Formats: sequence, structure tokens, C-alpha cells
Amino acid sequence: MEDVKLHGAWTSPYSPYVIWALKLKGIPFEYMRISPARVTCCCSTIRCTRRSLCSSMVEDPFVSPRVLIFHCCIKLWEKIKDSIIEMLTVLEDYGPNKAKKFFGGDNINIVDIAFGSVTHWMSIIEEVSAAKIFDAEKFARLQCWMESFKRVPIICENLPDREKLLACLKHRREFLFGIP
Repeated sequence: MEDVKLHGAWTSPYSPYVIWALKLKGIPFEYMRISPARVTCCCSTIRCTRRSLCSSMVEDPFVSPRVLIFHCCIKLWEKIKDSIIEMLTVLEDYGPNKAKKFFGGDNINIVDIAFGSVTHWMSIIEEVSAAKIFDAEKFARLQCWMESFKRVPIICENLPDREKLLACLKHRREFLFGIP
């Protein structure tokens, strides 16, 4: 078998998915860190979305591009927030019951890995955006699943440092929108 090399940025919510899957399957790999500065998918998404969401706002010549991007992101965030709440509701309704620790029963499966970002990134995104999405009382089953998921050694050992990630995302917010 050839050597497996994983290229990823520590700020990416997707790199841990692959790391978790490879480690859970016992597949050896080399992790090649990419500088977060080279990861531009967030900025690209905002730029692509800006045109479709803000075309009516461009007519005002006195509005700065930064303000336009900020307003576009607010509109985009409202749509994303609704989608996230809908996804969480489906997961709550069809997710693990009290007899199961994970979506796959007693063992982590691909569904657990696919929704693993909820366990770590949700609270960070809420703090950076100042928007509350996850209600532990409303999503009690998911809260229980999240606690079980984060206790698995392979999972918790391969999550990015919360404070470092929070600082990075706040810096990006300030850079993009001028909001400290």
C-alpha cells in the first residue's frame, strides 16, 4: 500500500473528518499542514455570494465594499442559520436514542463523523457571530450525543485548540468586516 498523505489546515472543519476516519480504521497517514492563509474557501464563498445577494445594494456609490460584504454576510447568515436549525431538528428527531451512544449504536460510524463538526465548531461559530443556534434543552438527544462523541480519545485528541481557533475566526471577522 502506498503512503497516505493528508493535506489540511488546522482551521478547516473538514480536516478532522478525514483524520478521524483514518485513525478509526487504523490507516497510517502523514498529516501535511497547510497554512490557514492559503485556505481561501471562506473568502471565495463570500465573494461569490456577494454578487447574488447584494446586486440591489451596489447602486449606492457611497457605500463601501466592506459594508456591502457585511450586509451580504448578514443575509447569508440568516439563511444558513435557518438551514442549520433545520438540520439539527432532523438530527434530533432521527438521531441516537437514549439506548445508543452514537448514530451507529455503540460504535462511531460515518454519520457520526459527518456531523462531528457540530460538537466543536458550533459553539465557536456562535461566539464569533454572536448568534445562538444550539439550544441544549431543545436538542437534548444531540447534546448527549455530542458529549459522548467528544469523549472518544481519537476525536478529542484531533480537534483544533478551541481558543486558537476562536482567535483565528475573530481575526478573520475583523479583517473582513472591521468588527472587533
